[in-house]
Amino acid sequence: MKNLYLIAIICSLNSSAQVHLLDQWLRVDDRIQNPHDPEMPTQDSTIIEVMEKKDDIIGILIRIPKTSISYGYSVGQIKWKNFKEIGKDIFEADGLLMESGASGNYDVPVYLKMQLRLTDNRNTILLSTPNQGDRFNWSKQKWIRLPKV
Repeated sequence: MKNLYLIAIICSLNSSAQVHLLDQWLRVDDRIQNPHDPEMPTQDSTIIEVMEKKDDIIGILIRIPKTSISYGYSVGQIKWKNFKEIGKDIFEADGLLMESGASGNYDVPVYLKMQLRLTDNRNTILLSTPNQGDRFNWSKQKWIRLPKV
């Protein structure tokens, strides 16, 4: 009975996360793409679609800038995975970082812990990662929910 109760709690956490996160999200603070006004998305700003996959929620890259391709990213990659709700509108997940391998190319996928906080009536994600020093430059990001077409 105790195990059944624990399963029910885990399922309710996943369904709660699904309700709030399932959608398409546009990154609006990409300083590489738009250094003059990083709050204004460009025509090729990154878009992630958060969807259900088996017992998890994943974020798939559905549009990426040309500069992201040079850093090893590609459309269809799982950018976010292993979502866990840790508070009201606060989630932990693993975020993809492409690192430079022995060849010198960005071809080594590494998943790092990150935190996502829903704000603005759940239409904005503020993403942050633990301080990893110079390992990566996306320690803080802002994503907005794309309107339904």
